[in-house]
Amino acid sequence: MVVVLGLFAIGPNPAACIIVDGKLTAMAEEERLVRLRDIDLFFPFLSIDECLRRASLALGDVDAIAFAWDLTKYPWHHCLGASQAWLRHNLLRLIIGHDVGDIRFKAFINIIDAVVHDKSLVRWQLSRHWASQRFGQPVPPLSFVPHHRAHAASAFYCSGLDTAAVLTVDRNGEDICTAIWEGQGTDLRLVEHVKLPHSLGWFYSGFTDFLGFRPEYQEGHLMGLAAYGGHNAEVASRVEQVMHVAQDGSYKVDPTFFYHGSSYGHSYTARLVQLLGPPRLGGDEPFTQWHHDIAFAVQQQLEQAMLGLASRATRLTKQRRLCLAGGIALNCVANGRLLSEGVVDELFVQPVAHDAGTALGAAQVLAQQWGCDPRFTMNHVQYGPVYSPDAVRLAVERAGLAHMIVTDIAALVAQLIYHGKIVAWFRGPAEVGPRALGARSILADARDPAMRRRLNAVKGRAAWRPLAPAILASASVEFFGGTCPTPFMTVAVAVSPEKQALIPAVVHVDGTTRPQLVQEATNPMFGRLLALFCDLSGLPVVINTSFNRAGEPLVCSPSDAVHTFVDTEIDILAIEDFLLWKPSSESIVRSVVDGMGS
Repeated sequence: MVVVLGLFAIGPNPAACIIVDGKLTAMAEEERLVRLRDIDLFFPFLSIDECLRRASLALGDVDAIAFAWDLTKYPWHHCLGASQAWLRHNLLRLIIGHDVGDIRFKAFINIIDAVVHDKSLVRWQLSRHWASQRFGQPVPPLSFVPHHRAHAASAFYCSGLDTAAVLTVDRNGEDICTAIWEGQGTDLRLVEHVKLPHSLGWFYSGFTDFLGFRPEYQEGHLMGLAAYGGHNAEVASRVEQVMHVAQDGSYKVDPTFFYHGSSYGHSYTARLVQLLGPPRLGGDEPFTQWHHDIAFAVQQQLEQAMLGLASRATRLTKQRRLCLAGGIALNCVANGRLLSEGVVDELFVQPVAHDAGTALGAAQVLAQQWGCDPRFTMNHVQYGPVYSPDAVRLAVERAGLAHMIVTDIAALVAQLIYHGKIVAWFRGPAEVGPRALGARSILADARDPAMRRRLNAVKGRAAWRPLAPAILASASVEFFGGTCPTPFMTVAVAVSPEKQALIPAVVHVDGTTRPQLVQEATNPMFGRLLALFCDLSGLPVVINTSFNRAGEPLVCSPSDAVHTFVDTEIDILAIEDFLLWKPSSESIVRSVVDGMGS
């Protein structure tokens, strides 16, 4: 038996996973366990323990550790390379003496960079954890896997494809921010790459910050806001000065607009303010049409870059099937264009496309080196923590709310959703990745046009933000035509015009949505719920949004679920086979239960 522990611990998505003989056995994200978002530089100690617990293994069973960042390039290779790239683009400003504060800031960042990315620090952290468990043996061999190779492996090896082009795009991994690969069997060949400072992640995060959202956290807000804008020639021409996309699929980002900080935000410079005017500072500051049009132009430019890169990847590899990973791969609108415009014939987007997914990819790379075959078809993401019936019962009893055990929880929840109730749904192992996919979800009726505003208020989200549907896979063509979405909410598609009025709560202002296709064979209970709701309403669709409040991670444990339920205006909690409700829902619960009993 070969046991590989995969880790990611640099950036806001620390995670761990366990692969046994090439098979993914368990995976966890640290934020779900420590209950904090944006935990940059946390080491995933809790995730390691949780993965070992789920896999029924101990620290002594681990044969090798894969770390999803090549720390052998530190401190000098990466820091000097980034500094040289920055100086090339800022030489004139340096000579004439402008923005000296930027120069000092960048020097300080590189010093911190060198300290944080020291490989001996990682080894020390692991040794400390091994010792804390009173485990006497030394830490197993530790391998540092290049970040983009880990992203590529997580996409290709989980796709179920024997051959494919692979595209990895993010802020940066070491000094690389974009890479094209060719996958053949278990081999991954690097075709070409783009180094810093030409980062699509910097580009998109900088504008996320400029529009008043949190960079590296709320990029999806920018994507959703773009649908409220339109083509503005003046705005578009200014955004094109920031990033140029060439006919051959290449692109160049002008880094003098980003990263070094300004008096407004830390992800963009004063030069971007000079180009586009005062930024939106967030909070309650209203959006203007100018803001909407900036978001539209930025999203359009990103889509053009992704279309060009995908075309370039298929041309260089002679493959028409494409796998995607990296933070930019979570831009479901850009992904949808890759399919709708026929750039690729088949698209697999790693559902854990952000940096947590590199813990998996790094472990797969190392498992392959140990002689295992890490390939499989990923058709669900429920590899996270799982809880015992005793843990569920204890959390329910501690809530002090009315509750019952239900023999057919899917049927009862379908009825409650049909009667307008908002239901939190907790079942089985937790998902990994940023999307709730029927394990830690909030469900509601997509037919009600007021439900979007109501749900957003319950969660503390902005009222304009879109919601997504879960839909039976068998109804996909009926609702979305020929463009095939995925089980993971990774592709935005146009809703058929005749269906838009039937599910208004999940149709964005531009007529699109980001659906989850539910296969009953993969998720029987969730599929049964949708089928039963269809029997009642005629529509195999419900709203599916993440079970959390704004600014918090998805709930993970039964106690997380109960606390969030109690502290919000969610009506019902279905947690495994328990149903909990608040006094305001007493009459409808009793009525539905009595009706089902008769």
